[in-house]
Amino acid sequence: MKESLKRRIESIEKKEGSTEKFMYLCGIIGIVDIVFGILSLYLHFWIAAGIFFLIAVRQAIVFPKWRKKLRMEREAKKMTESQS
Repeated sequence: MKESLKRRIESIEKKEGSTEKFMYLCGIIGIVDIVFGILSLYLHFWIAAGIFFLIAVRQAIVFPKWRKKLRMEREAKKMTESQS
């Protein structure tokens, strides 16, 4: 099952513009998790708030990686266009 999921993710990543979509998705998930974390704190759902904040931290760690990957893809595209 893990191999089929891995192949599916790789096929999605190969599509044009998917890195940019994943980067925006990562940012949106992080912001939404912060909002739900604050709401959970207000409603005294401590465990849920902790989970939401952990997910938000993870998205904050991954977001720069997506930006770097997008930048590298754009540079590679420019290099291939300039060579041809």
